[in-house]
Amino acid sequence: MYRLIGETMAKLKSLDFDLCLNTNFLTSPLTIKFNSEIILLKKGITTLPLTISSIDQNINIEFFGYIPHDKDQKIVIDIYYENKKLDTGSLSTFQMRDNQYVENTLLNKYNEICFNGILNLKFFKGWFECNILNGANLGNDNNILIRWVDVYSDKKIKNSDIFCIGDSFTIGAGVNHQDTWPSLLSLKTNTNNINIGSGGLSVDGCSINTEYVLNNFEPKIIICLLPTRFRKIYKFNFLDYLGYVSVSTSTNLRVPKTLLEDIEKFKKSNLLDNNITKDLWINSCKSIIKSCQTKNVKCFISTWDKDMYKYIPKDVRLPIFPDLKMFEERAMDGSHPHKKHYELFVDSIIPYIQ
Repeated sequence: MYRLIGETMAKLKSLDFDLCLNTNFLTSPLTIKFNSEIILLKKGITTLPLTISSIDQNINIEFFGYIPHDKDQKIVIDIYYENKKLDTGSLSTFQMRDNQYVENTLLNKYNEICFNGILNLKFFKGWFECNILNGANLGNDNNILIRWVDVYSDKKIKNSDIFCIGDSFTIGAGVNHQDTWPSLLSLKTNTNNINIGSGGLSVDGCSINTEYVLNNFEPKIIICLLPTRFRKIYKFNFLDYLGYVSVSTSTNLRVPKTLLEDIEKFKKSNLLDNNITKDLWINSCKSIIKSCQTKNVKCFISTWDKDMYKYIPKDVRLPIFPDLKMFEERAMDGSHPHKKHYELFVDSIIPYIQ
């Protein structure tokens, strides 16, 4: 059977990075204090091991030896993981200390060190999501929204009547925001709609996002445009956080090796059996309906998976999303639906919504 949310998962308790210091000076060498060790740096690149075991870990590095007369003195700090250079600027703040002829101030996003002082590298959840986990979501409980693309103000969320949940067909990949089906529906029905689309989202991811919306906002209507059945949420443990990412048979993620190996096993046991993917899709559809019923929220569901459309219960079923072949035009990326597809879909579902 397929692995359910909550079952045994891959765990990463720590990550080993390379801290690279590219050092230059004319006559006066530079020194750092790192992990209680005093290190005299030579010209060129010095690589030090850096182990991170907490999602919000702080690393302090103290710099000595800068003098006003050596204009070539500089150390550039970079972080590498599995030979890939990562973003360092967003982690970095530098407190200048004991410098002559200048004001000792706090510098943000500063990783090219030209002064004496202390560099603080403060790690955070979003940094790991973007730099290590290929956009996967991290959370410390099961109340998490999977890869929400748009960021809205609290006022926008509270004033929304309809929450539209789905994958890239809901985001409207490759079309202008006003040409997505949630925006067109809002325009044609004079309602305040919010687009909760997430690229590559799986059907169980739609169920998770529906649950999140119901628990955190006050929707009047939820509309789900469900994706293909050949995707599923892969769940893992990362530095004591829960991680979620939607995977398919063709997913090629750049993630730590431990996770990559487990993902390949996950694909084989969850996404290659037609009966398993069919059952998952149907069960996720039922879960969405039940969650909405529990909160007394109106629910409507459609899909672009023609094989699964018939399994949507009739009392919540909207017309199926138009076949891409209905129009020759495509979105700007050359593969996703064109505005014409979204217009046709909206015109077909309005009588049901109203």
